[in-house]
Amino acid sequence: MSRAALSPPTLKSALIAVGLVVAAIVLLAPAPAHAAAPCWKRVIDDWVADGRIDGVYSAACLQAARKHIPEDLRAYSNIEESIDDSMQNRTPQGAGGGTAGGGPATNSPRRNVTPREAKEITKSVNDKENQPDEGPIDEVLNTGGPTSADSFPLPLIILTGLALVLLAAGAAGVAHRKLAARRIRR
Repeated sequence: MSRAALSPPTLKSALIAVGLVVAAIVLLAPAPAHAAAPCWKRVIDDWVADGRIDGVYSAACLQAARKHIPEDLRAYSNIEESIDDSMQNRTPQGAGGGTAGGGPATNSPRRNVTPREAKEITKSVNDKENQPDEGPIDEVLNTGGPTSADSFPLPLIILTGLALVLLAAGAAGVAHRKLAARRIRR
């Protein structure tokens, strides 16, 4: 093997090539599809977004979501309880009209509340009471996370690329030492 085969400029160009390949993989990766997802997937995505189900879904949709819960969510979270709560608290007509109390509309002085208004009221109350104040670090960490149950894990891909670059750099260092040791022996 000649000395020119693995000279330091070639090692640098190899590292640059590895970096470019990793960057190309990250940049050219397909974006997550935002087409019309099945109802059960929207329920799971709703729960993944903030740990609770804010939308109003039909009973069939909630039951389908319960059947399609990924094993990791089933084992390590309370998504099943959230789906059960949502099934118990949904309006009688499913995603359609109804009253906030869940019963039939009457001529009582209480005003009928649409499901959308009920959702907004519940969300604003829960946001004010149950959410601690977030600092700037929490905001940065929350913006970098996934937005749906099947979103593309970009931070994981970036870390994998960084690990590959570091492994390549380590391998280049070992190869350089071996070549230097051969040169000294000759």
